[in-house]
Amino acid sequence: MSKYFRPWNIDQTLLLPPNVQDFVPKGHVVFRHGIRTPFSG
Repeated sequence: MSKYFRPWNIDQTLLLPPNVQDFVPKGHVVFRHGIRTPFSG
């Protein structure tokens, strides 16, 4: 698994981006299984 850092923006008001697809790369395991599948519980 590669490690990388996202660019730092001091004016950022949100912890996570409003769109999860901006944060998780397309084709990532979490994107395919975790986000598209509704959480149960």
